[in-house]
Amino acid sequence: MEKPHRDNPEDRRGQLSDDPADLDVGAFGEQADDFIARAITDALAEGMSWAQIGARLGVPPPAPDHDDVVSDLDWQEAIVAHENARAARRRYDDRHRADGPESTP
Repeated sequence: MEKPHRDNPEDRRGQLSDDPADLDVGAFGEQADDFIARAITDALAEGMSWAQIGARLGVPPPAPDHDDVVSDLDWQEAIVAHENARAARRRYDDRHRADGPESTP
């Protein structure tokens, strides 16, 4: 069976994306961490740099150090912070959506 072509939207209808940038963290709950870890591991195995992975996830570039260098560790920390913030926003939105508009003062 032929694998769908990632850049063709016709091939992707009705299928979950394997792009972590498209991930709806709230939809997976605890499985999101495993999904992201697997996606990052696959990206590294394909030769992507931490900067490329961060860009793919929509992570703002970390601040460079005094030598204008952004290390892999800087990118890793930025990716973790970005994903944690995304998960926290999703949990917050889910809690308030469950409360409904009638509970808003």
